[in-house]
Parts: sequence; structure tokens; C-alpha cells
Amino acid sequence: METANAGQIAGYNVRLGPSLNVGPNPDDPMAPPPSAPKGAPALAFSPFESVKLRGDADRPAHTQVLYPRHAVQGSWGSHCHERLDVRADDPRIHKGTKPNIDSYSAFFDNCKANDTGLTALLEAEAVTDVFVCGLVFDICVKATAVHGAEMGFSVSVIEDGCRPLDPKNNKDVKAELAAAGVSVISAGEAAQFARANAGAPKPLHEVLSAAHQSRGAHHVLAKLEAEGGASTMNMVPPPPPWN
Repeated sequence: METANAGQIAGYNVRLGPSLNVGPNPDDPMAPPPSAPKGAPALAFSPFESVKLRGDADRPAHTQVLYPRHAVQGSWGSHCHERLDVRADDPRIHKGTKPNIDSYSAFFDNCKANDTGLTALLEAEAVTDVFVCGLVFDICVKATAVHGAEMGFSVSVIEDGCRPLDPKNNKDVKAELAAAGVSVISAGEAAQFARANAGAPKPLHEVLSAAHQSRGAHHVLAKLEAEGGASTMNMVPPPPPWN
């Protein structure tokens, strides 16, 4: 089993590589965002401010949180940690590659306008159990876990392999994960599960049970959608404690 960062997925019966949040790559990956069109008034925004984005051919109008620039293609922020065991033949799933839609989840973008291909990859490898860990617990990890449960996988979040944006969110996030049928476990428990089940087929009744629990994920997503308009994963976190 491989555990990894920022919404990465691992199945006990297949080795999978990381899911990378790689923002669109301008000529200079660390350059500031492009200026407004000539003649248009400049608008000042603050980190973690919420704005309403207009709809286009690829997405409906939806709310977007303006995060500090991070994980840009070609920059060090998009690289996996040097101590993470990533091999050349590990398949990779990329998210956040479109400039007009954010992607918290490793399965879909925030408007569900684009599928990353992760569901098909897991199903092709007969993966039944998904373990999620990384950054951050209350946004990308949560979104990936809930979407994984929605797709019928048995999903567990490895709590001590995550860090939240705001620890005050942890209690509510755990309640939402539980409602979606997602377990919150330790790295030790995940390792024990992997050792006990390596190479063993999962009983059909357990697979069907996970699929049944996916109904809880549908309810959680419906609640989030109702709160955030068109976005299926509109999670608006409070400013972090260091702000």
C-alpha cells in the first residue's frame, strides 16, 4: 500500500501513484496572475475571499474561494515530497489543470464538469478500498474522500497523515465524512489492514455494503451543493489562524 499527499489514493490490491494538483502553467510559473484587460478597472481581492464566477461553456456560475497561489505547474510547489516513494511506472492523476475551474477532489473538479479519470483507473485495477491522506484535511482530502464514497468505494481517511487548514474544522469535517460513509483511521490501522488483506479478494457483501453507504455521500454532496449554488464541493473555510 502506498500512502501519499494532497488527496492521493492507494488501494491495498494495487499500487497507485500520486494525484497532483497542478495549476495552469504560465511562462513564469511563479509570476503574479495576469492583469485585467486594458481599460478594465483593477479589482483587489484578499486571500480566502469568496467571489461569484460567471458561467461559461465549461461550467455554471459558482462560488469560488480565492486561495493563495500554490501548486503551480513547473514550480517546486507542484512536486511530490522527496521522501515520498514515487516510481516512474506509477500512474498519475492530475487535477486543477483548467484555469476556469478549481479542483479540490482527485475525482472531479468543483463543478463536476470534468472527470479526472481516477474512478475508471481504480475500477480497471479492481480496487475496492481507497485510503486518502495529505493536505488539507478539511478541503482536498475531504472532497476526495466524499467523492470516492459517492463512486462506491470503501474509503478511509488517514488522520495522522493529514493536516487541516483550520483545526477548528476537524469536528465538523469528521461528522460529514461519517455521514458520507467514510472512516477516519490512523496510519497504523491502514498498515494493519493492508497486511491483513494483501492479495485477498474482498467478499461481495462488503463491496455491496460500501456501495450502499455511497447514498450517504450523495446526501452530503447535495447539502454542500445547496449551500454553495452550482458547485458540488463549495467548501468555504474560514481564514486560517495565522491570518
